[in-house]
Amino acid sequence: MQERIKVIIASEKAEQRKMLKDAFLAEGNIDICAIAETGQELIDGYRRYRPQAVVANFGLPGLDGLAAIRAIRKMTGGE
Repeated sequence: MQERIKVIIASEKAEQRKMLKDAFLAEGNIDICAIAETGQELIDGYRRYRPQAVVANFGLPGLDGLAAIRAIRKMTGGE
């Protein structure tokens, strides 16, 4: 049995979120643990679920995707 992979999807565009969700779920071993529309939602989802992967659009409103990824890296001890 394959190990399940937890993923968070973050995009300000509903059609992108749906496309990514459908593509990942079709793989069979990926669980979408959260879907975020803002950078802050992405950070909050990461804190809550601690996924193995994050797929984020850099154009997120508020705290953009790049800033959110940097914040997550700091939380995990990354540079």
